[in-house]
Amino acid sequence: MSKSMIGVDRSQRPIESTTTALFVCDMQNDFIHEDGAFVKRFGKVQPNPDDIVPSISKVLQAAREKGIKIIYTRVVNRPDGVGQSVRLSRKMGALMEGSWGIEIVDELKPRDDEFVVAKWRFSPFFGTSLETILRSFGVKTVVLSGVHTNGVIDSSARDAEYRDLDIVVLRDCCGAATTALHEAHLETIQASFGRVMTSGEFLEILRGD
Repeated sequence: MSKSMIGVDRSQRPIESTTTALFVCDMQNDFIHEDGAFVKRFGKVQPNPDDIVPSISKVLQAAREKGIKIIYTRVVNRPDGVGQSVRLSRKMGALMEGSWGIEIVDELKPRDDEFVVAKWRFSPFFGTSLETILRSFGVKTVVLSGVHTNGVIDSSARDAEYRDLDIVVLRDCCGAATTALHEAHLETIQASFGRVMTSGEFLEILRGD
């Protein structure tokens, strides 16, 4: 196995560290922190609310060590509503531009050389520079983590597949309002768009490089 190769699925292209990007999707204070607007109103994401940040942190560290590109996404609502659909977060006054709520949680803060893509829709591909960034690095595979499984994760998987990218979703690094929503969307992704695995399984692949 070549030094850059970190896993092979015979049904798809090999996963190689030089052509892989890890997405950390919408891990923002309003969604995750105990004082965040969504947590206060709806509770923590399911099914593993206390494990999602540590699980992503472990994958993030390993990915950085392998030189995998890191892409953060975050929802940013403009106070004037320009360019945005009517969404729950806006109605709640959450995830507003310039607020504490839009920031990535402290445990997962991006480094200066990592990309942070602000978005107005579930998909980070819509109306952003994300596709250009991925093409410039020759990315072929995206590994998805973050919240919510039925929002940004599902939408990212679909849009990535439409662009002929391979998709891996880390099931214990994602969450939704309910376990039922989480599992239903993982099942759809596994059936139609990509591979679903645990962070432990992915880390084992990385250790085998």
